[in-house]
Order: sequence, then C-alpha cells, then structure tokens
Amino acid sequence: MIHSTFQSYLKRVNDPLVASVLTLADVLAAPKKDLTVNEVAERLNVSAMTVYRLLREQQLPSYRVGRNVRITLDAVNNYILSTSPRQ
Repeated sequence: MIHSTFQSYLKRVNDPLVASVLTLADVLAAPKKDLTVNEVAERLNVSAMTVYRLLREQQLPSYRVGRNVRITLDAVNNYILSTSPRQ
C-alpha cells in the first residue's frame, strides 16, 4: 500500500531529485551485503585508515573472511546513528 502510493507520488512530482529517492520497500527488498573497509570509508566520507582505527578501537564491529575485513550495513548505520548529534 505505502509502496504503490509513494510510487504514484513520484510519478506525479516529476522532479529528478525526488525521483532518485529510494522507497522504503525498495530498501527493505534489497539483498543485504556486507561492506569492505573501502566501502565503509566511502559511505562515512573518511579514509580507510580512519575505518581501521574505528575497528581497532571497537567502535565499529566487524568480522574477517580470510584476510579480508567485512562490516555489516547494520553496524555502519548504528555507528552513524550513535555519532550523529541529537536534537
């Protein structure tokens, strides 16, 4: 219901910025993918070394796949929420 209502709204608005917004249903339907250090750095707009520091200080939980570090999207979102200023 919400998804179809929002989709019809996007069609009526005809604004490129609004049309680029993902609907909640699209986000929930997307497959979960764990992120690499570089992907997290890009999302947080920091360097990879800063992400490694966050991992070392255990501010950002992670796991290893062989020699590679992976961070869940939920962990990144929780970190963003915990560091964003409260209103």
